[in-house]
Amino acid sequence: MIENNETMNKDDLVLAENTTPKAYEQASTQLNNQDLDQIQFNSQNLHITLNENSTGEIIGIVYCHKSKTLIDNVEISLYFGDLSETPIQKVKTDKTGYFKFGDLPPGYYTLLAKCKECEYKFQYIKICYNETVFKQLALKS
Repeated sequence: MIENNETMNKDDLVLAENTTPKAYEQASTQLNNQDLDQIQFNSQNLHITLNENSTGEIIGIVYCHKSKTLIDNVEISLYFGDLSETPIQKVKTDKTGYFKFGDLPPGYYTLLAKCKECEYKFQYIKICYNETVFKQLALKS
């Protein structure tokens, strides 16, 4: 038995024979407040040095999904990665609906095509070392 103001250590806790051990319970509550609407921004500054044969290109055509006709004079913007604020290049399709973005370092790109009578559509594109990627953009009116 423990008297008042007497301290015990772990070795003093020996159960007598033919006694049942006592179980002690303790309730514990932990509160965790989290902001579930967190927004995380990651940015990187890349400095890439490439020789003339290591760049890729994106070529393609733009046509109307409904009529299947090629569309000229469509403005196409090229973005590095996902849609960012500023495009890295802009071109317009020629009379045959053809466009080309050249001298692109390897990475991921997004195309954004707009014209007056058609909605825009973008695609996420991966360019590898010395690769040419062909894309057909079907604009819906």
